[in-house]
Amino acid sequence: MPTPLLLGAAALAAGGGWAARSWLRHGGHLREGEHALPRHAWQWVPVASLLAGLVMAAPHLDSAVQAIGYAAAAPLLVTLAAVDLQVRRLPDRLTALLAALAAGLATLAAATGGGWEAWRRALLAGALLGLAYLVLALIAGGGGLGLGDVKLAPGLGLLTGLLGWSAVVTATFLAFLSGSLHAAYLLARGHGRKATLPFGPHLVVGTVLAVAVG
Repeated sequence: MPTPLLLGAAALAAGGGWAARSWLRHGGHLREGEHALPRHAWQWVPVASLLAGLVMAAPHLDSAVQAIGYAAAAPLLVTLAAVDLQVRRLPDRLTALLAALAAGLATLAAATGGGWEAWRRALLAGALLGLAYLVLALIAGGGGLGLGDVKLAPGLGLLTGLLGWSAVVTATFLAFLSGSLHAAYLLARGHGRKATLPFGPHLVVGTVLAVAVG
């Protein structure tokens, strides 16, 4: 039934958010020389994980695999955004974990009736998005997209590609729209063109919203 499934998805997302909060509070994401934030600074992570899990899972309750899979991805996406906001990088272990989770979701969804066409589309979307972001990063020369964003892209492509090409396009469009608005805001506040803009959170927002409407 949809209601128990949605409650289970919410519990999974919230639980993952609390685990992420504990990991962040203990500085699990920090490198030598990077300073920890006050412990209360991560209070928003479980709440954001719960909300992201709900909006990502709710439209897909006709498939228990997709609902649970997207709920499981939510706290990981929020954690990636949180880390990028603090230290301006996306840890390889988190981007790799997201890609593995997304690939597992696509495979399990296909094996349980979702169809292998969607699986092939998800893999292709992940590969194409990773390649496209790599080209953009090389063109930008480190001034826009970073290698962390490139490594994040395949996981996001897998998550959205499972739903269709429109979801991939929507996520990408929303990410760049959000990033452009953020950049315009920084310029309006007088930060200058060299202000550091973490793009990971915008990629995460675009993906969450695309899955929610997919």
